[in-house]
Amino acid sequence: MADKTPIRAVFNDSNVATGLAEFQSGDTVGLTHGGLGVSLSIGTAGQVLKVNSGASALEFGNVEAIVNIDGATDLESQTLVAGDKILLSDGGTEGRVLLSQLDTLFSGTSKTLTNKTIAAGSNTISGLTNSNLSGSAGITNANLANSAITIGTTSISLGASNTTIAGISNLTAGGINITGNSITSADSSVIEMGEGLSVTGNLTVSGNFTVSGTTTTVSSTNTTIADQFIELGTGRSGSASGDAGIVIERGSDANAIIGFDESTDEFTVGTGSFTGSSTGDLTITKGTFSSAANRIYNGSNYVALVSPSLGSNVTLTLPANDGDTNQVLITDGSGNLSFTSVSSAAGAGLSNVSDDTSPSLGGTLDANTNVIKNVKLLDHDYLGASYGSSSAPVTITVTVASKTAAHPYNGDGSSSAYFLNGIESPAIQLHGADNVTSDSGYYYKFDQADSSNSGHPLRFYLDADKTTAYTTGVTTSGTPGSAGAYTQIDVDEDTPSILYYQCSSHAYMGNYAVVPASNKINHTEALISMPTSTGTLIGTGDSGTVTNAMLAGSIANAKLSNSTITIGDDSSTNFSVDLGGSFEIIGGSGISTAITNNRITLSTDGSIVTETSSDTLTNKTLNFANNTFTTTLALLQTAVSDATLVDLDDTQTLTNKTLTSPKINEDVAVTATATEINLLDGVTSTTAELNHTDGVTSNIQTQLDAKASNAFAIAQAVALG
Repeated sequence: MADKTPIRAVFNDSNVATGLAEFQSGDTVGLTHGGLGVSLSIGTAGQVLKVNSGASALEFGNVEAIVNIDGATDLESQTLVAGDKILLSDGGTEGRVLLSQLDTLFSGTSKTLTNKTIAAGSNTISGLTNSNLSGSAGITNANLANSAITIGTTSISLGASNTTIAGISNLTAGGINITGNSITSADSSVIEMGEGLSVTGNLTVSGNFTVSGTTTTVSSTNTTIADQFIELGTGRSGSASGDAGIVIERGSDANAIIGFDESTDEFTVGTGSFTGSSTGDLTITKGTFSSAANRIYNGSNYVALVSPSLGSNVTLTLPANDGDTNQVLITDGSGNLSFTSVSSAAGAGLSNVSDDTSPSLGGTLDANTNVIKNVKLLDHDYLGASYGSSSAPVTITVTVASKTAAHPYNGDGSSSAYFLNGIESPAIQLHGADNVTSDSGYYYKFDQADSSNSGHPLRFYLDADKTTAYTTGVTTSGTPGSAGAYTQIDVDEDTPSILYYQCSSHAYMGNYAVVPASNKINHTEALISMPTSTGTLIGTGDSGTVTNAMLAGSIANAKLSNSTITIGDDSSTNFSVDLGGSFEIIGGSGISTAITNNRITLSTDGSIVTETSSDTLTNKTLNFANNTFTTTLALLQTAVSDATLVDLDDTQTLTNKTLTSPKINEDVAVTATATEINLLDGVTSTTAELNHTDGVTSNIQTQLDAKASNAFAIAQAVALG
């Protein structure tokens, strides 16, 4: 009979049977319905039908040996030997093996023993390391080569505990490093405490300390802060709002505050019901503020309110109004102040300034033609006669500011001016009357440390335009505008009567200083020293006599009525020589001059012919036309040795002579050559030499006498001088 195909019910998605169908490959019938629970195929030869490993179906499989341990013969009391056999499956093959085989297996392999007891006395365990032990093996410390660990300098036995470990300088636990008494993170990040931190000793934070929370409470006897600034309201932005300050808890009394009232934009001290947790605009009752002094500023300047030296408390109650123009404050004697006019206050002490031992004027003092006696100027010692030594000079504070109309040189030179003790370039007096001892002069120190003096060195001069500097007794130090800078002057009787203090770099910044006790008059930069011995001074219009002993210097020519001498010659040629001047006397050819003491001597060298001298003329030209010669033919014949002279009154014989156009018994015109005329001097004469005789109308002696008279006139003029 052929196999039949069973049928099965068909269900829809709602698990409702909708029909029947044949079983298909893969369809199974569950064990609960009498089926196999699996699509079963025929096995191989020798296999049997058995429950699968999942105990969910039947399958074909190999036959396995089945031993009923519980029903087998009881051999538990038997001693096993190496030859005993047991059943064993070797990779799916079942069979018997000897116990000796197991011994060989266990001795040659590493196995883990659990809950086993090894008798130490009967067994030797070699090569045992920590990796060979697991669980809580009970090896006592005595059986260990090392039964303790040392941390730092503290040794702890295995199994023991110790709460104190000494000698550890560095410790790393996770990401935290402990070095000495410092705890840091290994990656330099913030160390976080998951719970609260309680420190019973001192806590030092070397870095920034940030507290994030609602309230920071510090409970200690005193709190000291090295910081010079404490910032309240850190991190705020935008317009300011809400008061700020330091609140002082006062128990059952109202708390106090030192702070800033934002609603009135002013600092305040006072009391109220606020606390350190309050915010916004507080209600503050103004309190009393105590200080030794107070400054009320306007810009960089201030009014200082300073308490005088008191023997007891003084309370002043200010008026309740502003008062009227020109009214003054008066007291009723109990500290209650009020405004009143000066006239109404007469008799109350205000009109009697002697009640005030240190009165101060705020403006000009009008004495109303009355005499002010016994006044000593204390505020400006350079105007008084206070003495200052070289080690403790009278100090004058110098500052520099813009000139005003009060400056004597306003509009001239620099636009800046010196201010001495706050006064714009005053004319000052410097005192000092002698220099008998090394320190008897009066010393004045002009302090230029103020920064406004930078670039304006103060120096002294004999004139305002600084033509002549005065440096005697003047010392300087430092750079003007820097600490310690000053100019100092030692004033005594030899200091000029007028000095000018001016800036060496700029014109007309200062004024002048007078020295009343000076013996040296400064007159337009000329210093006139007074005599040091007893005598008589002669002035303009005085009929007294001035002697040389009274003159310490020279008298200029301009001060003399006759300051020149006049020198002239016999031809009335005159010239003037200033006293102290000079003129020159030149001798000329043949005449030499010599000066001995106050005498001038003129002498000739022999080439000058005088009335009484016999001289030989060589190479001289005689002008016969203008001179008369008195001689004889014999003398001329002797003088002329190379020719014969003809006497007009005698008869002469001319030999080898040429007469051109001769005339008998009348004037004879002689035409001769220069060669023929040479017989006059025995040398070769030229036409120019012969021409020297033209115009001679007198003899040589007469001409020489005329020349000598000029020299005599010069000698006479010199003798008069």
